[in-house]
Parts: sequence; C-alpha cells; structure tokens
Amino acid sequence: MSHMPLPFTFNQDAATEHQGPLNTKIEYTYHCARNFGTEGTIVVAGQASPEALQVIATKLYERECFLPKQVGIDSLTPDEDSDEYVAELDHPLHKFEVFSLTEEAPTVLLTFEQLFETFQGINSDFDWNFQKFGL
Repeated sequence: MSHMPLPFTFNQDAATEHQGPLNTKIEYTYHCARNFGTEGTIVVAGQASPEALQVIATKLYERECFLPKQVGIDSLTPDEDSDEYVAELDHPLHKFEVFSLTEEAPTVLLTFEQLFETFQGINSDFDWNFQKFGL
C-alpha cells in the first residue's frame, strides 16, 4: 500500500518513552457551515499503528470526514432541539485532528481494534450512511 499524507496528525511520542501496551487518544472536531466549531477527545483501548491509520485515512468520506455515530464515537453536532442548531447549516460530518499514543486509561468502551474494523468495512463514500447516522 502506498502511503499518502494523513489528513490528521499521528503523535507516537509515548511509544518511544514507554515500554508496554499503550492506548490511543483521538481528538476530533465538528464545524458547521458558519464555522462554529467544537472539539472532542476520547481515549480508546489499544494502540494505533501507522499502517492502521493509513487504512482509516483512505476510508474517510471525501478523504477527510467521518460520521461519528456510524463508527461508534459521540457526535459533537448540536442537538436538533437546541438553540445552537440551524438546519440549513448543521451537518453530521466530523474530522479527526490528532491520534496520539498515550498511557491514559480508556474513556469509552470502544477499542481501537473495533474502530479499525468498522473503517475496514467502508469501501467507498457510498458506505457512509447519512440516512441512518446523520442528524
């Protein structure tokens, strides 16, 4: 597999400083059409590898976005009943910003292996289910 530039950062510093198994911290963002943004961070059990992140990068919608609910991550989109929600501007797409290896404990039940397997099952932009996992 040829390596394309990742649309997010992969910080492996903890791997050189720590012996033993590590977890993966994932920082992701949501920005609506009016550029309102919010950030989220989770820690999943298991260690990301450069090879796995290359696969994930190739599966992103239009090579940059994902639907968090479809891959088991909480959405950062405003709730439809909130004052922040604007139907014409809000959408379900999020972006990964940084994957980091960490000694921190997992904050969610999702594991890196489960996340990776979900992305492996996405074969084209048509596999992103906006009907089911959109707003």
